[in-house]
Amino acid sequence: MHSQFVEPRYEDLALVNVFPSVIARLDGEQPVIEVPRASKYVVLLVDGLGWHQLGEHLDHAETMGDALAGALRLTCSVPSTTATSLTSLGTGVPTGSTAWSGTASSSRACSASSTP
Repeated sequence: MHSQFVEPRYEDLALVNVFPSVIARLDGEQPVIEVPRASKYVVLLVDGLGWHQLGEHLDHAETMGDALAGALRLTCSVPSTTATSLTSLGTGVPTGSTAWSGTASSSRACSASSTP
């Protein structure tokens, strides 16, 4: 496990800049992240699979592993949860800059609920 904190790079290599960069490229403008020129794009987000995990388990992810050598390492928002990452990806802005207030969950098994 990697415990060193990686500060988000909101100014360039961050998840928040993926869609704005794709849109900029489609509009003929300069993207924040250097995405290749294309007429169409597909963005694939694999939840729970980070840079280190992919590198450590290349034998289980041959297709993505082959692309790792030419990949850019992007950072995500803090906290690095599915909810914050999907919100940042979809809105193009960091956590705390949206009206997204968090998630709620409950469990009937223990009659408890949790809201961060």
